Amino acid sequence: MAAFAALLAAVPVSDVTFDGYHLPKELLLCALAAALAARGLGRRDALTWLAWGFAALTALSALGALNGWLAARAAVLTLAGVVLFDAARALDEPDREWLVRAVTFAAAALALIAFAESQGLLPGLSRAGRAPGAMLGQRNAVAHALTLASPAAWWCATRARGFRRVGYAALSLLLVAVVVLTRCRAAWLALPLVLAAWLVFTRGRGVVIAAVAAFGAALAALLPSRLAWSSATPLKSTLTRLVDADSGSGLGRLTQWSASLGLLPEHPLLGVGPANWMVAYPRVSPPGDATFREDVVFATGRLLTSDWVSVLVERGLPAAVCGLALAVAVAARLVRATDPLTPVAASVLAGLVVMGQLDSVLQVPPGLALAALLLGVGVPRDAAAPAPGGARLAVAGVLALGAVNAALLFAAFLLRTGGGSFEALEWAAKLAPGDPLVRQELSEAYVLQHRCADARPHLDALARQLPFHTAVKALVAACEVLP
Repeated sequence: MAAFAALLAAVPVSDVTFDGYHLPKELLLCALAAALAARGLGRRDALTWLAWGFAALTALSALGALNGWLAARAAVLTLAGVVLFDAARALDEPDREWLVRAVTFAAAALALIAFAESQGLLPGLSRAGRAPGAMLGQRNAVAHALTLASPAAWWCATRARGFRRVGYAALSLLLVAVVVLTRCRAAWLALPLVLAAWLVFTRGRGVVIAAVAAFGAALAALLPSRLAWSSATPLKSTLTRLVDADSGSGLGRLTQWSASLGLLPEHPLLGVGPANWMVAYPRVSPPGDATFREDVVFATGRLLTSDWVSVLVERGLPAAVCGLALAVAVAARLVRATDPLTPVAASVLAGLVVMGQLDSVLQVPPGLALAALLLGVGVPRDAAAPAPGGARLAVAGVLALGAVNAALLFAAFLLRTGGGSFEALEWAAKLAPGDPLVRQELSEAYVLQHRCADARPHLDALARQLPFHTAVKALVAACEVLP
């Protein structure tokens, strides 16, 4: 059921904005988690308590955030991930194996479409300059998802017999080939570690998988490039810059992480709030920061480009310690485990260590859902008494509200991109009053037409939502001098 919903959530919504691709997935993830929470939650297990503790600390951090709407949305997404992790751990072995196969088929569909796009057969699916992004809109997101899903395909290949084994091996080859074609440096660095963890936890019996992965990478390198890369030899260019931190995105990431940590001394216990990094970052962005543009309202990306730095800066030291304790506890459980699905979870955890530091993997629905499910199936818990009915309904209610909010956001998105009239934008602002993107578009449009009386309610809201952004202050100042 979970993997089927994840596959449905992969329906593409082409748009130049990040949310155009991810809102449908966020909606389905919250709805799925709400249904699972209403059905039952487990307790009396150390991993369960650590996961729920992290969710509770995230919610506490959200209460003190500057932009409560952004914080609440991110906190609900974290809660959904915890519920999926809890639900996957509660499955019996046949159901967990079925889930791994379902995730493999969902990943295969994503990989096939991304591969077709990379060969020029399905143009227009991705954001501009971000192909092959398939149904996720961005090539890095595809690479993250396929890297996390690869151990599931490997497990299916080793368990199958006859023609099915050949089929799963072909799927495994395809997933690795598409990861290479995406040119995602975080995934390129993580995939060897994922494969190494697989070999360690299968005690060398997965050596055939290593050969399949190597063949997939070699095949991708031999394929002609059908995308408009800036380099004539894109794969070679990525390989030579794999660990380059002196220029380009590598330098940008280091600058962003270092500057972001400057927010921690002021907010050590609760952080700046989930998803509030973009709100607070203008205060610490250094001169020459390539990841920051002072002249536009959305001066940065919405998400900090590191899950681990994000947890520390946005949710504070206690949440970071709790998250680290959960990761260590999962790793310790995997080292001792003899479950058939242990290699899958161990490999996924190894991949998250690298990709989570270098990119925003767990801050978006596809990566969060895959990680929660595949980690959960590898660390099943003993039978435990269900949580009280009141707790289950409360969690389900919060997640249902998250699904409703995602639906309203998506409706606002459709209004905003469907014609762009003032009436449509005003309706979008009513449906999603906490969305700074809607407020920004309305404010700029009204100011350009010297309609400051109409702009001021939206400018006031935008100034509250993004209080440190210079471009917002410039819009407010423009209306102060206009009639």
